[in-house]
Amino acid sequence: MATFPEDTIQNFIGEWWVEDKSKTLRRGRLVWTVIPFAGQIPHELVPEGRDDAREHEKAKVRLEQHHVSRKRPPPKLPVAALPRHPGEVYLAYKGKKRPALVLGEEPPSAAGALGKGSPKTHRVSPVLVAPYYGADQSGGRSGFPEEFVKRVRRGEYPQYIWDRLPISSSTDASILRLDHLQPIGRSASVYEWTEFCLAQAALPVLDAWVYGCSRANSQRTPNSDLCAKNCSPGMGSHSTRWGPARAICRGRLRARPPCLRGRIHSSSLLGAGTECEGSKVASSRSRIAITLW
Repeated sequence: MATFPEDTIQNFIGEWWVEDKSKTLRRGRLVWTVIPFAGQIPHELVPEGRDDAREHEKAKVRLEQHHVSRKRPPPKLPVAALPRHPGEVYLAYKGKKRPALVLGEEPPSAAGALGKGSPKTHRVSPVLVAPYYGADQSGGRSGFPEEFVKRVRRGEYPQYIWDRLPISSSTDASILRLDHLQPIGRSASVYEWTEFCLAQAALPVLDAWVYGCSRANSQRTPNSDLCAKNCSPGMGSHSTRWGPARAICRGRLRARPPCLRGRIHSSSLLGAGTECEGSKVASSRSRIAITLW
């Protein structure tokens, strides 16, 4: 497995990545999936009808820039292949295949309580993942500035986690983007397995970084209390170097991620569990959303 510099949280944990050849989407599992580029304005696929009124598997569509407040009249000739209910749109996103970390385990099923008549969008249970981005600047890779990567490596930003992935890669270091959290479907066409998962000792650190210290403190494993082993007077307090990692050392998250900002807005959101490949094309619907970062 990869080795880690002394100024990283991984160096103090010890075992960070372990092999896992199972087919389980559990917390800490490393997978490949297509991640849309952040900040882009998606294109909207507007069904316009059919060339042949008897043909329902093909349709004419118009591609235009999406705007959430645009009024969308129904197509002149309904298209069975592209059904569109009131408030729904088809969005196209440019994306790239990236490694991603599974952050959420499968929740308890609510299908029985919802009943058979409930829509699929209410019953689907997607997987929450965060993508990795290559940190190195070389060749055609944009990467990140070296000084910025050093600061990320020392835990100065709650939305980034520096890492060395155990898979073949063109970059030595990667950055986990917690500010790019997103749901993906559970279909095998949406993701690819790797044979690696975070070690058990690494999961409390991930929990502290994402959710705060409550879940990590409840486990109280020997590796989750870094102060007892690593905060010796001779080496100095590493909590001054690792912002979000202070949750492990001080029992509370002093550099708490700036989530739940409470800014409510209207946005077009992808349907949960949408299965897409390459440029993401998905059925979406305008909904009320709350800004988390």
